[in-house]
Amino acid sequence: MVALRPAAAERTFVLGEFGRLLNGVDKSTLPPAEVDPEAVRRRGAAIVEAAHRLRGSETPLLTDDLDDPWGRGDQTFQRVGDEIEDTTVPFATLLLP
Repeated sequence: MVALRPAAAERTFVLGEFGRLLNGVDKSTLPPAEVDPEAVRRRGAAIVEAAHRLRGSETPLLTDDLDDPWGRGDQTFQRVGDEIEDTTVPFATLLLP
């Protein structure tokens, strides 16, 4: 993605990297969590900016990337699904009231 849109580098993460960095986001520095769409957008943007600051100049860890489960059996699909959930649920919890 970054090769196609270099300007997106600050907003582009490997999913596991983003999930790992979410743990360090200071909730007190974020805009309030509200149900208004513009408030959700502002809070989401602030979360991404905070994750980018936490990342600094580090590159993602090899373990941050998800395996491609295609053709690899149900256990791999389940594991990858769990890894996706491990990031998306905490992100949604942080994003929404």
